[in-house]
Amino acid sequence: ATMAALADMDVDALREWLSGLSLSKESLDALNDMKVIGEDIVDSSADDLIEDGVSAEDAKKIITAMKEYKPAAKEEAKAEEKKSEKKKVEVVTPAIRLEKAMKKYLDLKKLKKILSSIMMPVGMILEAKEELQKLPEGKKKGAQKKFTRFVKQRDTVLKQLRDIRESYPKGSENWIMIAEVHEGSMQIVSKTTNFEFGKMVSTHTRRVFREMGEAFNEVKAIKKEMKAAPVKKPAVDSS
Repeated sequence: ATMAALADMDVDALREWLSGLSLSKESLDALNDMKVIGEDIVDSSADDLIEDGVSAEDAKKIITAMKEYKPAAKEEAKAEEKKSEKKKVEVVTPAIRLEKAMKKYLDLKKLKKILSSIMMPVGMILEAKEELQKLPEGKKKGAQKKFTRFVKQRDTVLKQLRDIRESYPKGSENWIMIAEVHEGSMQIVSKTTNFEFGKMVSTHTRRVFREMGEAFNEVKAIKKEMKAAPVKKPAVDSS
């Protein structure tokens, strides 16, 4: 029940809990940027937290606090209530299935668009770096502006990736892919690494495109099923 209460925390509740652990501003900002929820924290090791931008000292504090966490009676009761609700049999109507299928399709469409926009700023950052290395000090201003502009563009795309990662369970194929693209975009140091990064992104984009097609077909199939379903007519009172 203790860990269940922690795991059930949403973004705001977890943020409030973390703020009471005397973590550094940098560690809090890293976690807040990723909009982690209780389930993410409970499933994380110290190494996972460090990879996410948390300092080693703060990662240790979080792991220790998790082990010692004792929810208030109200929180514990709420966790137990959620646990029992999950056990209830959920009636999944065609309308609910359609809503879920449509969300899946739209999330994949958005993910593909974001993936398609990462290569340009990453390539231009490398180009600007090479220009800066070749130019004398007095002539670097233009190249420096170019570098700064495309770093901002890349970081905007990476934030979009982190945001949409919330749509996927931790450890799922798309969750892992987003982490790989995020990490890879920060490690471009040559034309070779840029080429390899491009190949990786293209491979992931093609797979996401295939998933989009499957999701779209699922939406069409559910709509067809709903259209074919007999319409129940109201009973006529013959009295």
